[in-house]
Amino acid sequence: MKKILIAIVCLITIASCKDFLKEESKSQMTVNYYETERGLYEGVAAVYSSCRELFKEPLFRIQVYSDIWDVGASRNNSEDISENIGNGDVNKVWVELNQAIMITNRMLQYTGIEPTAEERTKQIYAAELRTLCAYFHWVNVEMWGKHAHYQDRIFDQYDVAMLEINQQSVEFFYHKIMEDINFGIEALPTAAETKEFGRITKGAAKAMKARFLMSLAGYAHADYSGTDEHNVFTKLGYNSVEDCYREAKQLADELINGSDYMLADEFGDVFWFENQNNKEVIWSVQWTTDNVFNGDAQGFHRYATGRTCNTIKQDKANDGSVLYYEVSAQRNEADHGERYTMPCHSRWYGREYRHMIATYKWITAFDNKDKRRESTFESVYYRVNNGVEEPDYSDTIVYMPFREVSYEEDLAGNKRGVFIDGLNEVYDLEDPTDAVHYGGPRGAGRSKSYSLKKFWDRSRVNKPKQNEGHENGIIFRLAEMYLIKAECEWKLGGGDEAVYAALQPLWDRAFENNADADVYKTPVDLNYILDEYARELGGEWYRWFLLKRTRSLVDRITVWCPKSKEEDADGVKRSRDYVAPHHFLKPVPEKQLIRFSNWTDEMQAPGYK
Repeated sequence: MKKILIAIVCLITIASCKDFLKEESKSQMTVNYYETERGLYEGVAAVYSSCRELFKEPLFRIQVYSDIWDVGASRNNSEDISENIGNGDVNKVWVELNQAIMITNRMLQYTGIEPTAEERTKQIYAAELRTLCAYFHWVNVEMWGKHAHYQDRIFDQYDVAMLEINQQSVEFFYHKIMEDINFGIEALPTAAETKEFGRITKGAAKAMKARFLMSLAGYAHADYSGTDEHNVFTKLGYNSVEDCYREAKQLADELINGSDYMLADEFGDVFWFENQNNKEVIWSVQWTTDNVFNGDAQGFHRYATGRTCNTIKQDKANDGSVLYYEVSAQRNEADHGERYTMPCHSRWYGREYRHMIATYKWITAFDNKDKRRESTFESVYYRVNNGVEEPDYSDTIVYMPFREVSYEEDLAGNKRGVFIDGLNEVYDLEDPTDAVHYGGPRGAGRSKSYSLKKFWDRSRVNKPKQNEGHENGIIFRLAEMYLIKAECEWKLGGGDEAVYAALQPLWDRAFENNADADVYKTPVDLNYILDEYARELGGEWYRWFLLKRTRSLVDRITVWCPKSKEEDADGVKRSRDYVAPHHFLKPVPEKQLIRFSNWTDEMQAPGYK
């Protein structure tokens, strides 16, 4: 599938492939070209290229506004992601979504909306296009609700209609979503029948619909009472919210019990850069290592790289209290017979960016024996002699245990040339009764935190500070289906044991000894379900949508995102200070609304100025 994505990026960004297009006959690039076999193939590929634009950064950053993330030192104003209508990430998602939808609509002109089996090639293409379009519309309606723009026109040149926003109801969007996804499930080939990894398959369509149904069920929440959205699923043919859960569970079971997908043996194997085509992946967005055509390389590999070259040092003040401050992770020649400084950027440990910091609650949500924590966050940094080469595993430079570290242990480690940063150095853990500050990042911690390593891209081989990332973005994987099944069991009244049984395969992989998973067998409620999603899927493009559909964004951010005493004393606002119920929808971006000729203030999502 990677080869497809460099074939015809011209529909999206001509400048990035100008040299490549010189090799093509210009006479081919007419509308009639898409009626040819090759043209149709490349036109559909252009929609997949739109996915790269959508997932490479903007949608990743949207889900950062959640309970598992806080802002890092390099992105010190978290208000941009939640409140500011001029936020660039929200605008970028709006632009890329509507552009992708328009390209999809264009290509459906050539395939037809519902080709028959007699035209199997066109039928498959149409099913791919409509399934992708269902996903685009789902993102659209979940982010903006009835304030979203419904893109149903195809423009080849300027038209006054381009300046008119076309807002539709949530019901309208979901009718379109369900029609498209149902066609995809019916007409798409299975993964086993698909030769190119990364294409949308029948399994991907089922996984999408399961997620869509869970979102639909969310509209049963009492917060929607008195609105047109309340119980909107009844307008789509579902008699009750339980019907949504039953169908979602059935789809999850079909994927779990089918032959196309299986859990990887180890959690970390799923994200290993040399194992990107593993059978746990239901659908991933493809990137290529070809730098000539990789103008839209992914950037999400950078955002959770919290530290490499610096460390946090404990020291004692005159009154005996412990101070924490940032210093260089550097060996002193006089003490250690050499001078060595850990590089800030490397292929192995990421390009330091410090835009996000994992919350203390997320890190400590894992049991100590749960292997997923070590596979999610980096705890050991080895010597890197060259920013591109593999580390020297015989020489540990930085150790970040998932526990508190005493002043004496920290000092002893430094004397040996090993810098030890414990949880108490990154987070304020002084007073567990202080709900506002306990677990909030210290000043140094906001700058040097535990790095998320799920998305580190070790296929970057040119230079340590290389921006371009090539590792695929895993959007749907089988583990999510186990989580959906468990949540449905809970919602349908199956009882705690049914939830545990649904989650057991994930726990079996997470623990060396199955019995150790019993630590997670506590009474099931919403927070229990959300904690399980955090342990398994944390950071994977979905968290904000999950907290939105469960109406738990405000409560979870308030509890999981403390702030430091210093910030509080200085009057600095953080997520817990300004999170509000209207953040369950995103604002229509300022760059868009000022262009609409029919815009009125009532068209904006409520609560935004």
